[in-house]
Amino acid sequence: MATAQTISRLGQIIKQLDGVDKDKLLRSNLGIESLKEELQSRLIQIDQIKNMAMKYSLAVSEETVNQAVGVFTQIFNQLNAQAALTNPQYISNRQPFLQQIDQGLEALKKVRPFFVVAALEEKGLLDSQDIQELNKQGIEQLKAGTKEALDHLTQEANHVLENARNLAKEIEDGARRTATGVSVQEAQKQFREVQIDINRQVVLWAVMSVAGLAFFLRAIYYFAQHQNLPDQWTWQILYYTAIRITFLSVIAAAAGYCFSLLKTYIQLRQRNKHRQCIANSIESFVNSALTKDQRDVIFANLVQSVISYGDSGFEAGNSESIFSGKIPIDAMTKVTSATVAVKK
Repeated sequence: MATAQTISRLGQIIKQLDGVDKDKLLRSNLGIESLKEELQSRLIQIDQIKNMAMKYSLAVSEETVNQAVGVFTQIFNQLNAQAALTNPQYISNRQPFLQQIDQGLEALKKVRPFFVVAALEEKGLLDSQDIQELNKQGIEQLKAGTKEALDHLTQEANHVLENARNLAKEIEDGARRTATGVSVQEAQKQFREVQIDINRQVVLWAVMSVAGLAFFLRAIYYFAQHQNLPDQWTWQILYYTAIRITFLSVIAAAAGYCFSLLKTYIQLRQRNKHRQCIANSIESFVNSALTKDQRDVIFANLVQSVISYGDSGFEAGNSESIFSGKIPIDAMTKVTSATVAVKK
């Protein structure tokens, strides 16, 4: 039961509410910016609750009356502050003020049931059999409604969580695809830059190889046309033959070295073209997958394809080159014997 002091405080704040200047608060002269239409209904609700609170304050608890006093005090301060504003301030604060009043009304509605019950008890309505039956039905309906609301809330929460998981998965997949795309683009750029230098090296060593081969054949032709050897067998024949074979060996070794480098750069060119082709196709293959696991497997296999490369026929180890960088000793012996036989 509320004390006399608390009830006195309630009466004082209600008196202050009644003393608010309604003309300054509503300001009908402002036209559409006036609060007359929006605030009038709210003031009526406040009056109804304050009259009920004052009338049945003796029948409710001390805590309930204190809560009502606190809410009424807050509403009074808001009404009084709005009434004291200038017209420009009044208009700019219009919507925030209405929101504050609505919040105050919601707080009053939380304490209002206590005063309503006190009024019903005073009139003896709660002892009526019909009221008790209605109260029981109301409690049952409230329980059913609460259970239904909880079930609905649970379903909504699960739905929200599922949507959040799907969204997080989409964001993750999008980030992975973006990162993959950036990496692939960087790899493509590097492969293109390397391809330019490799193509230049292929051209260079192709020219050098052709020049070496031409020089080698020209030397053979020259030596065949200008033998200038003695008619009789002397040590000079062996001497000149050794010089010419040595000279041809040097040319053959140089030409063979050029061909070896040409073969190497052709191999590098084919390998880099292979990598370019795979890198250009990675994004399309990865995006065609339906699940993340499929994308990971496809991406890993394509990266492995970029790293590994089969035998193109240009690999080192195949000693089928025209020039191997050396001339066998038996070939030199045969050349020398043939030269001697010709001179004899």
